[in-house]
Amino acid sequence: PTADPLYGMRVHAWVVVCPGQRGVPEAFFIEPTSGSALSTLDPNYLGIEYVFNARNVWVNMQNCSAGLQDMEYDLKDSARWEYVFPNEDSLRLPNTRLVKRDAALTDVECAESWVEPLTLEPKAYQTRCLRGTRRITTHDKVIDLYAEYLNEDGLIRRVTTSSQEDTSKTLDVTCTFKHRHDRLLRMQHKLPSEDSSSLTHFYLPGHPFKLKEMVVLGQPGRERQVRFYHQARAEGLVERVETPTEFTETFAERHDRLEMRQATFQADLAPANLITSHDAEGSLLARVESVLERYARNPAVPEDQDLEEILFLPDAIQLKYFRAPTELTAATIELEKPQLTEKQTMAAITQ
Repeated sequence: PTADPLYGMRVHAWVVVCPGQRGVPEAFFIEPTSGSALSTLDPNYLGIEYVFNARNVWVNMQNCSAGLQDMEYDLKDSARWEYVFPNEDSLRLPNTRLVKRDAALTDVECAESWVEPLTLEPKAYQTRCLRGTRRITTHDKVIDLYAEYLNEDGLIRRVTTSSQEDTSKTLDVTCTFKHRHDRLLRMQHKLPSEDSSSLTHFYLPGHPFKLKEMVVLGQPGRERQVRFYHQARAEGLVERVETPTEFTETFAERHDRLEMRQATFQADLAPANLITSHDAEGSLLARVESVLERYARNPAVPEDQDLEEILFLPDAIQLKYFRAPTELTAATIELEKPQLTEKQTMAAITQ
């Protein structure tokens, strides 16, 4: 290659992290154009004229004709780094002896800035961008940023992801919220496709129903998964899964050791939507096919006396106990519901 006429004459600024604080064993560079951490022996850096931070400026007194191979980065060594503004941190010679100087010398008048003083009102800080909105566009994403309190629903960020093959096809939309009374943090909507679709809500602690996450699967919603902050709920409800034919609840840390409750509904009478969206309570109860409750093991009770499952059927109740290590099968009890004649009635059970 031809000789570079500007070799060694170009001015570049980068970050040097000096050793001694925050557990840094040796100095290293951070290249601002890439954000990479590099060695101080990197051949791309030919020399250093001066370094500065928020308190002072140090001029390099070392010879850089051979590059940075023998460079020392002890800024307190005034033989190698000459400070510009005297202060308590910089007035040190190589023997670390504090040099006493005239107090008037420590008050250095700097040249005034050539720009007007910067002012930032609180409202402008909340806005952070022109008219409260800003859009960032990449190959497959469109990121919309909104100032806090700009939207009534608390929306502060929306990320729209498109297909890399066809950017006009939207795959999912993720919205982030702030300052909402229902504690909604994020909502992710995966648009319908050949595989599936879903709508997911994430909540912060403090929701009235102690919601943690809610996922609606299918198009239209054929399954809903709701997760809770069970420590904050009296019944210890952890998760609830709903489909048109099933309703399953999972519990934790209950005094009665109940772990799961599952209700099954007749498939031929199941509506198209979720069972909880059916507003007729009477018809919902009429479709109940079975109710299963499962309990955790109680070590204080023998296995053959510790109830594991209760199955409620339209005409019977089945009890199943834990199997003892010495038994081949678990003990079970079936209680048949009496058949009522046309003249017999059974009083409704009320609380």
